[in-house]
Amino acid sequence: MSDILSTPQLSGLSEGKVQISFASSHHSLDSNNSKQSRINVDGRSLPERIPAFGLLMAFLSVFCFSIASVIVRFETTLPAIQILVIRSSFQFVTYFITTLIYRYSFFGQAGHRIDLMLRSFSGTIALSAVYVSYRLIPLSDASTIHFASPVFVTVFAYFLLKEPFTKLQIITGTITLTGVIIIAKPEFLFGAESATIHEMRFEGTMLAVLASMVAAFSMITLRKLKTTPVSVVVMWFSSSLIIFGSLYLTIAQKWTMPTETRTWRNMVIVGICGIFDQYLITLAFQYEKAGPISVVRTFNIVLSFLWEVLLLGEQIQLTSVLGACLICSCVIVLALAKWNKESPDTFDQIRRKFCCFCPTICFPQNVPDTRRKQRMNKSANKKRITTDVEGN
Repeated sequence: MSDILSTPQLSGLSEGKVQISFASSHHSLDSNNSKQSRINVDGRSLPERIPAFGLLMAFLSVFCFSIASVIVRFETTLPAIQILVIRSSFQFVTYFITTLIYRYSFFGQAGHRIDLMLRSFSGTIALSAVYVSYRLIPLSDASTIHFASPVFVTVFAYFLLKEPFTKLQIITGTITLTGVIIIAKPEFLFGAESATIHEMRFEGTMLAVLASMVAAFSMITLRKLKTTPVSVVVMWFSSSLIIFGSLYLTIAQKWTMPTETRTWRNMVIVGICGIFDQYLITLAFQYEKAGPISVVRTFNIVLSFLWEVLLLGEQIQLTSVLGACLICSCVIVLALAKWNKESPDTFDQIRRKFCCFCPTICFPQNVPDTRRKQRMNKSANKKRITTDVEGN
């Protein structure tokens, strides 16, 4: 981790740029180029040495997030917001010290400070809402709705950026909304439950939807902070959570002192997971496109179902599985479409490796020029043969 934390601008690493100054100017240009090439190869940073570094960071982030989520679910002796404040305190101390050691600017880079502030506020709302929802509805339901944020990104793009909806976005948006309704199980469709269960399910679902929508906005701001050190981003995000969370707990008089050793141990685990979660997901967005990351993040839904069965001992409902399948499939489809749009060459290589049975007509814009020319030549040959036969 220190290999990455010591780098002031992560965007430079992702492009493989290494700045080197030569003391002497008496060497020839060829000699300088050979030295530059040799240093770049021998002195590659950690992200450059690991294949699919951004995707790996996203997967590890999802794992850390899921571990913290399941602890919030069964550790009911403390309010969910207090657990979040404790987690944020671990994050703040760690990244505050890191910022001091490497002498980063505490306020980020000029021109991106508003984005840094928006990232902190939006992240505070999203994480607070989803943590509370873990106590009101099953973990798998809250996680499924929370990670549907890529669908809401298209909605924000329509209203804020005036980007028109595509047919794919309309279809996936409709299916996602259907999945949320199935998970929420409204009374007029699924019949009446007890008043307490119905009220908690409705509130928990609305909080999870709010978390998903705000997380979508947070993703947009995070992509704008490519040149801001990770530690600075997480430090301000954590400080925002501590301030607003502590203010809420004080006003509501919900501060609770842990009394059991198990509770203290779980809080330490949540804090450590929070440190790595925020660092890894910020790093992932700085080294990888949003599309592939969205695909990897859907694995959190699978982990949530797994933890519910193995650790929480809860019975999984069929409606939860159906809603999760609908939402997860829409997120994956949108992520693949975005990936195809952002990096068509890379996407086409991956598609042909893992989906060799899929016809290239599905992605005609990714067909290499040589293959396109071969198809055109075959078509022209067929026409010429047909003309010759008719002439004879």
